[in-house]
Amino acid sequence: MKDTDIIAKLKQYSFMRGRRSFTLRDNGDLLASYEGGGINSTHTIKVGNLDSNSRIEKNRAITRLVLCIFTMIPGPLLLFLGIVGIMSDSGSSGSVVPLMVVGVVFTIFAIGLLRAYFQHSYNLTLFQPLRSGDGVLLFTNKPTKAEFSEFVLALQTEIQKHQIYEQDFGFGSDLASQLQKLSALKNSGVLTDAEFTEAKAKLIQTGVANGPIGFHP
Repeated sequence: MKDTDIIAKLKQYSFMRGRRSFTLRDNGDLLASYEGGGINSTHTIKVGNLDSNSRIEKNRAITRLVLCIFTMIPGPLLLFLGIVGIMSDSGSSGSVVPLMVVGVVFTIFAIGLLRAYFQHSYNLTLFQPLRSGDGVLLFTNKPTKAEFSEFVLALQTEIQKHQIYEQDFGFGSDLASQLQKLSALKNSGVLTDAEFTEAKAKLIQTGVANGPIGFHP
C-alpha cells in the first residue's frame, strides 16, 4: 500500500512497558504493533468499530516506590561497609561476609520493587470497541504531547467518518434527505470539501450511498 494512503503515524516507548507503533490508513484500517514484556504482536483494527470518545486510565504504585526507597538505602550502604571492611582488614570475614550478603539481598529486593513500580504505574488513553474486537491503548502524551494530540485527533476524525457508512447514521431513502445529511456532515467538519464533492456526485449519479465515504479502494 502506498504512503499516500497513510493518514497518520505514531511511535511510542515507555520504560518497562515496551514499544508501540500505530499506522492509520484512509481505508479505515489501524495497524497496531506491540513489542515488549515478551510480547511481539501486530493487529489490524477497523476504526469504524471504535468508540471515538477515549477514556484515560491512570495509576501510580506509590507504595512500591516508597518501599523501594527505604530498601534501596541500606542495601548499597551495607555493601559499601563490607567492601571497606575487606580493604582495610578491620573486620574478619565472619563479620564482613554476612554484612555484604544482607546488602545484596536488600539491593535485589529494591530493584524488584522498582521494576514493579514501573510495571504497575501507567497513564493510558483507551479507545474501546463498540462491538467485539480489539480496542486501542496508547501511552498518553508520548512521544510528545503535540504528536500524541495530533494522532488522536486524526484517529477520532477517521472513526467518525467511517462510522457514517458502517453504522448507517440515519441516511434517508430519498436523494434530497441524503444530500442534506452530507451537507450537515461537511459543515460540522467531519467531511472535507473534496470528500463531500465526491460523495455528492456519487449520490446524484446512483441515488444511493453505495460506498464508504472517504474510502479509497
